[in-house]
Amino acid sequence: MSDEKKINDKKLEQVSGGGLFSRHSDKEYAEAGVTVVGPGTFYNDGYAFKGKEISTEDAHMLVFFYYYHDYQAESVEEAREYYDYFAQSNPL
Repeated sequence: MSDEKKINDKKLEQVSGGGLFSRHSDKEYAEAGVTVVGPGTFYNDGYAFKGKEISTEDAHMLVFFYYYHDYQAESVEEAREYYDYFAQSNPL
């Protein structure tokens, strides 16, 4: 493979803005107040909100909340409640 076609991990991170298979970019997580604890090439290794470790699903719900409200949730619980409310109000 020629050097022009090789993509190293650092360049891949710059292009994708986060783990390749992450639901959101590092920028979207940051806007929602979520810290990417262990950024990775394919998956991020962890997330935190207000200094506490949270699950990948909680991180997604916080970004979802931010997307719809344009401000950060006060807590993970607030984001979960809105996410559940939204899902119930908008069935597939």
